[in-house]
Amino acid sequence: MSKVKTERLTALALLLLSTRRPLTKEQIGQFVGEYNTSDRTAFERQFERDKNELRELGLDIEAVDASDPESAAYIADLAGSFLPPISFDADEKLLLGMAAGLWSDADWGRASRTALTKLEAAGGETIPEAVSAVGSAVTRSEAVDTIISARAAGQRIAFGYRKPRQPAAERRVVEPWGCVIRGERWFLVGRDVDRAAVRVFRLSRIDGAVTVVGRPGAFQLPAGASIEAELQTVLDREPVGTARLSLAPGRSPALRRLCDTTGSLADEDLLSLPYRDPDWARRTILSAGDAARVLGPDVLAAQLRADAEAVVTLHTGAPSALPPATGASQQRRKTPAPERVGRILNLVAWVRSRGGRARLSEVAAHFGTTEQVLAQDVELAACTEFGPYHDTIDVEVTRGGYVTVHDAQGADRPVSLSTAEALPLVMGLAMLEAFAPISDTDLFTRTRAKVVTAAGSTSGLAGIALAQVDETDPGVVAAVDRAVAEAMVLELDYLSLGQDREVSAVVHPIASRIAAGHRYLQAWDPTVGEVYIRLDRVTHCQLGATPSKPPSDVAAAPVISGRLRAFGPRAEVLLSPAGRDFAETIPCEEVAPLAAGWTRVVVATTRPEWLARAVLAEGGAAEVIAPQALRDLARQTAEDFLTRQAAPQP
Repeated sequence: MSKVKTERLTALALLLLSTRRPLTKEQIGQFVGEYNTSDRTAFERQFERDKNELRELGLDIEAVDASDPESAAYIADLAGSFLPPISFDADEKLLLGMAAGLWSDADWGRASRTALTKLEAAGGETIPEAVSAVGSAVTRSEAVDTIISARAAGQRIAFGYRKPRQPAAERRVVEPWGCVIRGERWFLVGRDVDRAAVRVFRLSRIDGAVTVVGRPGAFQLPAGASIEAELQTVLDREPVGTARLSLAPGRSPALRRLCDTTGSLADEDLLSLPYRDPDWARRTILSAGDAARVLGPDVLAAQLRADAEAVVTLHTGAPSALPPATGASQQRRKTPAPERVGRILNLVAWVRSRGGRARLSEVAAHFGTTEQVLAQDVELAACTEFGPYHDTIDVEVTRGGYVTVHDAQGADRPVSLSTAEALPLVMGLAMLEAFAPISDTDLFTRTRAKVVTAAGSTSGLAGIALAQVDETDPGVVAAVDRAVAEAMVLELDYLSLGQDREVSAVVHPIASRIAAGHRYLQAWDPTVGEVYIRLDRVTHCQLGATPSKPPSDVAAAPVISGRLRAFGPRAEVLLSPAGRDFAETIPCEEVAPLAAGWTRVVVATTRPEWLARAVLAEGGAAEVIAPQALRDLARQTAEDFLTRQAAPQP
């Protein structure tokens, strides 16, 4: 079935690209032999699906006289379907290569590499992926494509939305304005129809698929609407409550940073924690462990005790059995047939741009596949007939292992970038501009403009934004960069979540890195060994007077899958559907979806106490499965929290 569909889509694409006049559905059914026109209803459904999938590949298919479905005719607009001749200077190519190599997600990585291949074919230049000190752990959400398409068409979407610790998902109908990446998270901004107000939704909390509902043109974006501004408005809204806390001296520096000091009593600090989201307040207080005692309000204190009791119960006795794996992490961005058709069109144009001849091994390596699969693609392209005269692409694998294009027919030029292909490049450029040490803003502007021009449809790109979240003091960044460049030690004070205190240290810098939306210093601390220090948690920083001399066997860590290399023992944690945010908050080595919305994650850390507090913060939505020592520590941490709450008030 997949081969038949691939042949049909290839034939339809070549037919629409090569014809000089619009073709009716009847003519298309005659000229593409893989269509079965004996069942009119099935044929029309199949044609509509095929047409939409080709549009996703970047073909700009126009419908002539579309007001009458019976007489409508179709043709590919060559100006919109093909990339114009486009070239990049050396700096622009380096920037594009860095943007393409930024993404850890397999779908985004594949899409960005496909975009580079098309740009190479358009300009006849090689644009290799480049290694960068910037890395993103952002993964592509299955909902994004649907949201972008619905926004462009002015259609509403519907989905189930589960808030933290909410037992069941609630159906929402939304007019989508767009999506924002903030840190490692995707957010949807749009008007909630039932609530008649703008709302922000975290995509990881959507249950099931996002579906399009209603007719096109049902809504328009308000003039001046900004998805970044709406997200920030929600994040900055007025507090709905204030927690009153008693905090042990010197403990929980992260919590202290969020609180206002109101006094002291019995050698403890009295603090107030304003909050906009009660669930956020519960997580934040629980993550402090037994350092914090809740003095009020009573309803919050009762909820926190219930959360801790749930953690104790969950970690008493044998670990829970894991639900079966779903394999959801292996889902592909597109079905195999459209993906293969896109590769066929791209490889023909790419080889043609190199004089019509390239080594099979080189082409296969460039497209990330095997020589056998690539040879099968070439054979399929050469055998697929289209048009009234049964034309085919004249391409073959010749003796000596070369792919040779003699006559490319309608595939002699690369198809324009689809929104899905342009998106990771545009977002990658935005992330590099925010974090990379490149001061030439004009370089980013002109590179981004060329990518947008190369996109077959730019409407979707306006519905995606990157929100800056790193709040590192520029003085700290400058001091760290200088220390790394000059190989000098750094004297600094920073908030250590792992050690649950503010740390003063003299460290030997190794490298500065950007990972998961934050700036880090990789350094050697003679007292504890190799460390990663998040720079927005540095409270004081200055160059020391002696040279930096880290151990010779400690190298600069690469950014892999958007994260820095982890070190330390590994722990296995089971997350219920209500605890899915854990995998966004905690750096996980593995994330495996399980049945019924459960998730298994693996976390590596040298600070088990920190991980035990992170599990406590989930209030029973996270369970340590292994090792047993950490499982016992999670239970003890929850018990210590309960003991602290039962102590007499100061």
